[in-house]
Amino acid sequence: MLRLRYLLFLGLATAFLSQPLRGFDDAYVKRGEPQRDRRSWVEHAECGSPVREGARLVLRADFGSVTVNTGRNDRVECQIRLRVSNPSEEEAKRFFRRIEITTHQLEGGGLSISERYPPEHDRRGWSAVNFDCTVPRRFNVDMETKGGNVTVSNLDGELRATTAGGDIQTGDISGPVRVETAGGDINLGNIGQRLVAQTAGGAIRVNDIKGDATLETSGGEITAGFIAGSVHAETSGGDIGLRGAAGPVIAETAGGQIQIGQCQGSVRAETAGGSIHLQGAKGGVVVETAGGSIDLFRMQSAVRAETAAGRILAEIKPEAAYFIEDG
Repeated sequence: MLRLRYLLFLGLATAFLSQPLRGFDDAYVKRGEPQRDRRSWVEHAECGSPVREGARLVLRADFGSVTVNTGRNDRVECQIRLRVSNPSEEEAKRFFRRIEITTHQLEGGGLSISERYPPEHDRRGWSAVNFDCTVPRRFNVDMETKGGNVTVSNLDGELRATTAGGDIQTGDISGPVRVETAGGDINLGNIGQRLVAQTAGGAIRVNDIKGDATLETSGGEITAGFIAGSVHAETSGGDIGLRGAAGPVIAETAGGQIQIGQCQGSVRAETAGGSIHLQGAKGGVVVETAGGSIDLFRMQSAVRAETAAGRILAEIKPEAAYFIEDG
């Protein structure tokens, strides 16, 4: 009798230990069948997993546009739309089978999603991939795509987003943000901590930033609300407009105007082809332009202003040192 009880206990224990912990191995991927859509073939897929608030979504896509919205506080879900044009049904099936979509759960209750695109695909046959993901409002997002737009709604967490070819747009993000695109505009809401925004070919527009800001573009304008830290804004071909800053400001453009509001620290502004307007500064100011006028108001410290072709208007406190050179 004792031996029988022991065997029953052992069997129950073995069965219990063989069961996965709830939520630990629930990451999934479901693929649909190709459906005809005019001259294209479309496959719908979905993936997801239980997660914990405050965890992280890591998305790595060889190709595709990504949209992230907020939803349930205990799950990440992603709808994926794959499209290819013109081939036969069999060719479409072979193409879709070569697109790999995998998921796995991360330590801390997060989720990783990976999409691998066929490297040998002939781009003369047009194709597209779209990710539509929902995450908890309090969550962190880290995504990379080698081709496509990125859109993120309001998020209580940090954001890192990189695309090799597309626009980046976000709502308000409470944590630190780093966004990079090799060819597109960057449009951001309010940022709750530091910001790094870089594009090789587009404009950068952002609301208020509660931290330091690095804003760099090789071909577009830069506009920002009030920055509660230091600012480095640089463009090779566009205007720069900043509502103001609490920390030091560096603003440089090779071909545009510079307009800056009230600043609590120092300001350095340089342009090779435009005017400079500074509403006020408590720290030292250095402004230079090769082709425009300079307007400086409420200067409270040392000022150096130079222009090769334009007028200079400066309102400077009597005790402040200044140097003005008018071409």
